[in-house]
Amino acid sequence: MVELEAARDDIDTSDHLSMAEAFQKCFIANGAKLKIVDFVNTKLTIAVAPSVAHKNGTLLAQDQTGGAYAYMVVDYTESTKQTVYGFAYYAGGATAFDTTHSVTDPAAGGGSAFTPATVTATPHWRTWTVQATIGTTEYGTMPEKAYLVCRYRNRVVLSGNPGEPYQWYMSRSGNPYDWKYAVNDAGSPVKGGNSDAGVMGDIIKALIPHKDDYLVFGCAGSMWVLFGDPMDGGQLRSFDSNTGIFCPTSWCWGPDGELYFWGKDGIYRATVPGVPTLISRIRLPRLVSDENASNLTHRISMIYDASRAGIVISVTKLADGSNSNYFYSFAAVDGEAKIGGFFPETYPAACAVYSGLHYESGDKTLDGVLVGCTDGYIRRYDEAAKSDDGGAADVAINSYTTIGPLALGDGQRKEGSIESIDLTVATGVASTDADSDDVAYKVFVARSAADAIKSAKANTAPRLGGTFKGPGNFRGSSRRQSASGLYGIIRLENITLDESWAFETLFVDGSLSGKAK
Repeated sequence: MVELEAARDDIDTSDHLSMAEAFQKCFIANGAKLKIVDFVNTKLTIAVAPSVAHKNGTLLAQDQTGGAYAYMVVDYTESTKQTVYGFAYYAGGATAFDTTHSVTDPAAGGGSAFTPATVTATPHWRTWTVQATIGTTEYGTMPEKAYLVCRYRNRVVLSGNPGEPYQWYMSRSGNPYDWKYAVNDAGSPVKGGNSDAGVMGDIIKALIPHKDDYLVFGCAGSMWVLFGDPMDGGQLRSFDSNTGIFCPTSWCWGPDGELYFWGKDGIYRATVPGVPTLISRIRLPRLVSDENASNLTHRISMIYDASRAGIVISVTKLADGSNSNYFYSFAAVDGEAKIGGFFPETYPAACAVYSGLHYESGDKTLDGVLVGCTDGYIRRYDEAAKSDDGGAADVAINSYTTIGPLALGDGQRKEGSIESIDLTVATGVASTDADSDDVAYKVFVARSAADAIKSAKANTAPRLGGTFKGPGNFRGSSRRQSASGLYGIIRLENITLDESWAFETLFVDGSLSGKAK
């Protein structure tokens, strides 16, 4: 990766920032800092401001003599009229614009001719403002602040203006520098809000475009969806009035075009049009209250992971990187119904997740989820890694699973006992698969299933414990130890640096042991 040096110290890293790709550029909304990273245009500067600026879409030409021509399709002219950006192409042997020949604008009523003072190739870091006034034609005003940005139907969309938190703004179709809302045509800039008639609009917290089909507005207490183009027959409808969305990054699209987001009561799934369904209620009924996340102190990110067929859900405390995460794994049953499962995860504070995306490369070995972390690094999930990258040093992965609670006794009258445990440590199937490292086990027993769960979760005071050596199953590996109670849980784990584990089979023998005490 190469740093864009001009951007250094020109963004506010203490404030929220969002980005959108459009027209071979990145558009950045960072409060009062609205910026563009331009990867396609050539920049021409003019020593003395011309009398007439050059309009978006105009073709400029530079005759370099001898049949060599440099051409430019103007993209943007700054308000001073002394800087022009545009897509350059060449003919007759020309390879670049030069600083010795005149550039003309042959369009009727076009801008003034000039000789470039400097010529600068991509990339460019520049402030995002409206196009320079052309004659009497003005191009409106952009919002003073914005924290949300996306691309939708050939427009760049802004929202999150603290002065008008319920408002969204769309540029002219095909022109991100034209924000003159008074023009009334199918491609005109437009702004609006989301509310029932006569009611102040809800605070917009996320812009969620789905290709050019529709744009979902995730609000503080409601969800809205815009179908089509607002200036060409589009329709704005209420999507859900019972839940909102947590923050700009707490959503993702699933493999079948379904929307997943963190709402009022947990994780929701929805098709559009449709009604969002709370999918975390049964497995994580107290998810929202347990996490106790606030917009002022936390960021929640949701990232679709195509390679692992699931969603990474990250809850990160901004102050110190402490985090609580879940991997939601898809599982198809009853045809198309996805019920899935949630698996809790915790990452080292240095690599807690602020944002992420599923990156698809031309080289399939590089595909996967990339995450932006608290220490400023971009990391990826690597199935082959046996330890976490904790920044200064690797961190052992504490990986475990619990089996149970198992009813050991006969109701509440008689206790039961676990007499022996026999586990087969996994062997790699293919020649490239690694054999499992050793697997540790612990047995927790209690008078109730709830108490057994609490003990296993706290991972304190197990009744039994030991280690199964791997791989395979050796003669005499069965552990003949006794632990009595009404309910039991077996915890299998490995917490050793640079080790991973798996098992193939687990056999547990037990018997009734006596009257419950």
